[in-house]
Amino acid sequence: METANKQLASKECESSEDNRKTISQLVAQNKEILREKEKLEMELNALRSTADDQRRHIEIRDQALNNAQAKVVKLEEEVRIISNNLIMLGQLVVSL
Repeated sequence: METANKQLASKECESSEDNRKTISQLVAQNKEILREKEKLEMELNALRSTADDQRRHIEIRDQALNNAQAKVVKLEEEVRIISNNLIMLGQLVVSL
C-alpha cells in the first residue's frame, strides 16, 4: 500500500511538473501571439491611414477633372460662338 501511495505521489508530482511546463509554454505562446497581434494592428492602422490618404487624393483629382471638363465645355462654347461670329463677319465682308 505504501508503495502504491509513493507511486501515486510520484505520478502526481510528475503530472504537476508537466502541467507547469505546459502552462509556461502556453504563457510564452500567448505573449508571442499578443506581440504579433499588436504588430498586425499597427500595420492595419497604417494601411487604413494610407487608404484614407489615397481616397482624399482621388477626391481631389476627381474634383480637378470635373473642373477641367467643365472648363473644356465652356471653351468649346466660346469657340463655337467665335466661329459663328467669324462666319457672319465673313459674310458681311463679302456682301460689302
